Amino acid sequence: MNDATTGVLRVVVPYTTPDLTRAALRHAGVCTDLDVRVRLVDIQIVPFPCPLNRPPINKDFSEERLRTLLDQSELHGNVAVLYTRGWLEGFKKVMEPGSLVILVAKKRWWPTREERLARTLMKAGYDVMLLPVYEVNYVGRFLYRCRARFLRPDVGLHQSGRTPIRRFQWNMQLRESRRSFFSYI
Repeated sequence: MNDATTGVLRVVVPYTTPDLTRAALRHAGVCTDLDVRVRLVDIQIVPFPCPLNRPPINKDFSEERLRTLLDQSELHGNVAVLYTRGWLEGFKKVMEPGSLVILVAKKRWWPTREERLARTLMKAGYDVMLLPVYEVNYVGRFLYRCRARFLRPDVGLHQSGRTPIRRFQWNMQLRESRRSFFSYI
């Protein structure tokens, strides 16, 4: 039977980073009406002086990392670790006919490694879905950790249960408060 008639969607997700791979697996699991079979692959590029049968990274470690990501996504599929000399060579070994490659890339103004890989695979004739994600702003986490430094009642910046943050009024009467605020930072 053909995969199109049985409702099976074969998806290949290359491992890039843990966060981007989780996002790609999340997007692969969106198709609830299809039976999604995921193949999570980690294609390790081995440089020419090194032999392919003795890779620099332990294969068991890589497979366990991929299995953990696949188990967290709760999708059906398998994992594979390949050691090759090039990305395209590795994908030719992994891809089944009719498979879809899902890549997630951070949105940058320069071409990322994932975007270059997607372009290479599309030129080779593979079906590729490239999903841009915007980088998470980590400033909020920093401000939360340093809230005691910035939200001080003696300076006029404070936040309690009901009152919002009040803006500090800069005038000459509060010179001492300003001096203590800037010396604390």
